[in-house]
Amino acid sequence: MNRLPLWKLTRNPVGRAIYDRVSGRGLQFASLELYRRPAESDEPFAANDDESSRLEFTVHESPAGVDADVPYKPDEASDADLLVLGRLEGDVVGQVFLNRDETDVHELEARLSIDGAYVWRLYVDPDYRNRGFGSKLLAGAMDAVRDRWGPVELYALIADDNLPSRRLFEGHGFVPESRFRYVRLGPFSKRWRSPS
Repeated sequence: MNRLPLWKLTRNPVGRAIYDRVSGRGLQFASLELYRRPAESDEPFAANDDESSRLEFTVHESPAGVDADVPYKPDEASDADLLVLGRLEGDVVGQVFLNRDETDVHELEARLSIDGAYVWRLYVDPDYRNRGFGSKLLAGAMDAVRDRWGPVELYALIADDNLPSRRLFEGHGFVPESRFRYVRLGPFSKRWRSPS
């Protein structure tokens, strides 16, 4: 299915500021697709010789104690989460949070129960995008899940307008499973889930 390139309009600081302002005035809306990667699709990732192959990972089992210059602060995480940082020559170039079984989803203003591991807040510094770092970071996060929790299903919620993330996750074996939609206007809200 071809999607409009809305991500070019919304995935930038101005688009985010407009969304936050509207949300702050009592109007919130979200359309997210739940992606799943089966536990049995545990194939290794092919090594490559590009710059991203030098990425080193640190896995933090207590994100709140991490003191790193990252855009998504560990105080957004719970003590049950893992934080994976990708570093190149000591500098943090990306991060991803992982948790088990249930998670708070800010965009849906809800708690979501899952049977496996949930990947969230995957971020790559803009100076390192489109160079393979997102793929390496996701692969490192998946390795951390296998090391800590064994072979479990992996899930990620991706907004309809986030085409780069859709491509990244689909390229790593994630498939869309269902769609969540949410609308809130002041005190009135509606949340629903449908198959993809």
